Amino acid sequence: MSDVLAFSKPGILLLTGLSNAQSVRTAIIIDAKAIVYVRGKTPDGAGAKLAEEKGLPILSTEFMMYKACGLLYSRGLPGISDFQE
Repeated sequence: MSDVLAFSKPGILLLTGLSNAQSVRTAIIIDAKAIVYVRGKTPDGAGAKLAEEKGLPILSTEFMMYKACGLLYSRGLPGISDFQE
């Protein structure tokens, strides 16, 4: 999560395999539009409650991180270095 805090930009879609409440707190701090949990993970109870309170959409996919990122990129979602606010 420290890399996310250091290199993110507001409005990103955060993909993560970390399912604790810290992932939700990090998404809120960086002003992410939503979180996608990979490998079928979902946020823990505290994280889910916090996301709901803050109106932060939560999604989950069975895909591994590499494939999830690749599919999004191949369909036109830019990487962080190409992202326009």
